[in-house]
Amino acid sequence: MEIFHLDLNNKDCLNVEVAACIGYFDGLHLGHQALISKAKEVAKEKTIASALITFDLDPWIIIKKMCQYKYLTTYQKRIEMIEKFGIEHLIVLHFDEAMAKLTYQEFNLLLKERLHIDTMICGFDFHYGYQGKGDVLTLSSSFPTIMIEEIKDTGEKISSTRISRCLKQGDVKQANRLLNYYYHVDGLVVKGKQKGRMIGFPTCNLAVDHKLLLPKPGVYLGYVKHDNTMYKAMINIGHNPTFNLSLTPSVEVYILDFSQYIYDQIITVYFNEYLRDEYKFESIEALIEQLNQDKVQAFKQSVYHE
Repeated sequence: MEIFHLDLNNKDCLNVEVAACIGYFDGLHLGHQALISKAKEVAKEKTIASALITFDLDPWIIIKKMCQYKYLTTYQKRIEMIEKFGIEHLIVLHFDEAMAKLTYQEFNLLLKERLHIDTMICGFDFHYGYQGKGDVLTLSSSFPTIMIEEIKDTGEKISSTRISRCLKQGDVKQANRLLNYYYHVDGLVVKGKQKGRMIGFPTCNLAVDHKLLLPKPGVYLGYVKHDNTMYKAMINIGHNPTFNLSLTPSVEVYILDFSQYIYDQIITVYFNEYLRDEYKFESIEALIEQLNQDKVQAFKQSVYHE
């Protein structure tokens, strides 16, 4: 996949004819996947290249100053996933104050001058340009445009906002259905207090990008990928109330049938199912008993599948 950076401060052009879908694509959920599929379909029909137009920063960061917003996917993860979906050209717009002030007419002109767009694909509710005054109709005034109708699940629109709400409620099953893949985060394995090792449940403590949205605190069943191998796992997001209450939520993972030394390595944690709340146990023995019960449930999980 070729990556082209479009910046108002340079005059670089992409001289490849493309069928391009456009949006921010946080999470790359089923709605986004419909846009990508259509872009690839049109490109194949017309024997041109497929492309995806997105932004390096979420426009809301600039427009609404939403600096504390949590994301489903990091910028780098979006790039990796877009490539896996088979897009040939990723066009990244550098979104800053200057771009935020472009009218939809100016934005259309920018794309016409710098890109070679045969067909544009967008969602039914796509808005762009200063104050969001651009929409499907204004886009189609400059480019042949295909609008993708609303994609629903159980009668409700599939959106990044809805998926975020599911994760905040601990409903990873629904989030995964809307994403069409297991919600997952990458994390660096760091040294913790090693309390789990003392009771027979050595855990990996993860340093996760603070901009990523974590599911609500609790215990989850899931999987871990390390060195391209998948393992079943128990995941705890919370404050360690039994051993040493921490004000900052931590992510700890107990990997089943695993004994490798992986400090300072990156692993990927996949959330499959919410199991229970995190709570303070009356004794270490009670905690161990519960962890053994959790472990049984973790083993019962089906084998990971894409």
